[in-house]
Amino acid sequence: MARDPRLIAGAAAAVSAGFFCLASVSLAASVWSLSADEVADRVRADEAVAPADLRAAIRADRSAASLFEPARHLSDAAVDLASMHAGSGGALERRAELEDVVVRALEASPSSPYNWARLAALRFNAGDEAGAAAALRLSIGTGRFAPGLGAARARLGYLLIGRGRFDVAGPLSGQVRFAATGEVDALAAFARDAGFEAYCHAQLARDPVLHGVYVNALRRVSGER
Repeated sequence: MARDPRLIAGAAAAVSAGFFCLASVSLAASVWSLSADEVADRVRADEAVAPADLRAAIRADRSAASLFEPARHLSDAAVDLASMHAGSGGALERRAELEDVVVRALEASPSSPYNWARLAALRFNAGDEAGAAAALRLSIGTGRFAPGLGAARARLGYLLIGRGRFDVAGPLSGQVRFAATGEVDALAAFARDAGFEAYCHAQLARDPVLHGVYVNALRRVSGER
């Protein structure tokens, strides 16, 4: 049976329009992603970012996450939200939003040691020590030597042990040593807590070289010559 050329042309036009719409949405998401990536990179580099730019990047990442690479975009949104969270004095609603984004990022990619570490800190600050310990163990399990996490995980683990969460002691073993090899100034910056400083000394005592590196970092942080 012959087909009406007008119907065929109409169907082709509809398909072309559909592909064009999809391409336009994808292009828009990519443009949002580029600008949001720049903001997240600046936050990771400890550069100051205006709150308006952070909010715009968070919106862009959340929009892009619904279209492609959700784990990456939600992780970037979490980085930006954490920066806003730190600057807002820990507003409860912002903390809830941050935890929601981190959990969604982990649902998309459960092998991120950084997002497990973020979740551990959020749960600890909310008083959920069991949840914090579980998330900390998963952070170490998914990336024992993840750059930039050693000092913060050692500190959080020390606080959890102090509250009776001895289940983190095994996985935590080696995090102080790891931090002393690549982020010793960050480790020393926690020296305001004399108990944590003593814990680090004990962890490093069997390695004179690393222990010396830590002692020198303590002196730098405290301004000693």
